[in-house]
Amino acid sequence: AIFNVPTRTIQMKNSAKHTSITAQETAKIFYYVIGVIGFLGNLMVVVIMSTSKSMRKTTTNRFMIHQSTCDGLVAIILILSTVFEDEGRKLSTLTDEVYCRLWLTKAFLWGSLVTSTYNLVCMTLERYLSIVHPILHKNHWNNKIFIGCICFVWVLGCGYNLAYMVPSTVIMNGDCALYFKWPSPQTQQGQGIFTIVLQFFIPIAVLIFCYGRMAYVLKAKIQPTDDPNNKASNNMARARRNVFKTLAL
Repeated sequence: AIFNVPTRTIQMKNSAKHTSITAQETAKIFYYVIGVIGFLGNLMVVVIMSTSKSMRKTTTNRFMIHQSTCDGLVAIILILSTVFEDEGRKLSTLTDEVYCRLWLTKAFLWGSLVTSTYNLVCMTLERYLSIVHPILHKNHWNNKIFIGCICFVWVLGCGYNLAYMVPSTVIMNGDCALYFKWPSPQTQQGQGIFTIVLQFFIPIAVLIFCYGRMAYVLKAKIQPTDDPNNKASNNMARARRNVFKTLAL
């Protein structure tokens, strides 16, 4: 809903004169700032990790490279969707139909966000297997599974959003009516509930469970020691702290 902010006038009082700025214009400024910072930050991560041969070897780091790629793409689409918005002209042609259903719905923006979310879920599950079930991870995790996870998150993210955004959006009297056409109000409500469960509750439940189990297993493996030369125990203690920090974040 924040990407479709209604236009309202916000009065900003100056000692000499009054200057007005709309809520839509304020939102655009925020979107540009978020987009630029998001793109540059994620680009830096991708460049640094991709150019390091040692960092590209681990599955977790490859997931992180893909994570930053997804988030960088989200930032780019956010900027573009803010620049090329509905200019208010009447829509009538087939090109306008595609423009309305694919671009004005922001299907690719929302799809990329869901892809980013579930890439984080897959990365967490891989870490969970490597810590809680190391033998299973060593025997069965391979590059094919990694590629399968990447394909899965993109199909889920873009496919799911396109599946309901495109058919529910129509052109009416020359205007693009977003998410307007539904078989019944119950169908629309059910779709909304399922979307929240899929995009929020399932991911957060998986993250909490996995990081909770990882923290518990790492704690069980730690042998308390004050010996600075006991590298194994010290590394395990540091790993446990990192897991707790990640869980909290």
